[in-house]
Amino acid sequence: VGVAIVLFVRYKKFQILSWSYLWCILSITLALQVSLGGLVSSGTVMFWTVMAPVGALIFQRKYADGWLLFYLIAVVGCILLDDSFAQWSVVPTNFTKKLFFAMNILGPSMAMFFGMRYFVDAFYRENTIIQKFNEEIQQINEELQSTLHTVNEQKNEIEHKNLAIEDSITYAQRIQQNILPLEEHISQHLPEYFVFFQPRDVVSGDFYYFEERQDKLFLAVIDCTGHGVPGAFMTMIASEILNEIIQNKGIMEVNLILNELHKRVRIALKQKETQNRDGMDLVLLAIDKKAKEVHF
Repeated sequence: VGVAIVLFVRYKKFQILSWSYLWCILSITLALQVSLGGLVSSGTVMFWTVMAPVGALIFQRKYADGWLLFYLIAVVGCILLDDSFAQWSVVPTNFTKKLFFAMNILGPSMAMFFGMRYFVDAFYRENTIIQKFNEEIQQINEELQSTLHTVNEQKNEIEHKNLAIEDSITYAQRIQQNILPLEEHISQHLPEYFVFFQPRDVVSGDFYYFEERQDKLFLAVIDCTGHGVPGAFMTMIASEILNEIIQNKGIMEVNLILNELHKRVRIALKQKETQNRDGMDLVLLAIDKKAKEVHF
């Protein structure tokens, strides 16, 4: 044991120390029983040997079964050879026998009690930790449920708003389509025609224009600044101003139409008073059916 302690202090090899103590518990106890004359004379000091497999179960669990087998062989051997131990023994007094009986019963019992108490305390400590951990998990789950509920509410609110926005944009699309010339109106004056119109968004800043006045056909393709809803507002402004210029004021020259459109857009957007620079790019054609001329 002394050598084992030195090795443990020097090399920190706990396995050597534990092996030494387990062997001492088993061998010294059996040797003491032999020296005292057997089971009865020694007060069944052999009870102490049970600490070897118990200690192995704690410190060397890997070898616990081997220690238990060795313990059983040693105990059975001592019982079978018990009668022959008397010739080597020192005969103890009755008081010594009673003292050994008390020590050998109380010692292992107390050791087993405190060992069990250690494991029970460890179990309850671990159970307390697990319970605390479960409470933390439950609290986290409750917080997650609350967060999930909030997220679902926000999701439903966003979906509701998105649906309202989509409905508004769809309605705006119908309004914007109403400013486009009817195909029947175009086909009356231009039987062989086609329209290639593919806006990027549901509503857009692109549109086409057609009007007939005094044997002249006015065609325009207009690209307003902006996309989506902002561009659609510009198309409404441009279409309304073109109708005002051609239909109401009766301006028929393309250059004068463009100049008037430019002035009215600046007025409508208050570009003189603000930094607004919105506008449009467009191509305007005027087909004079009588003169068979195209002005642009």
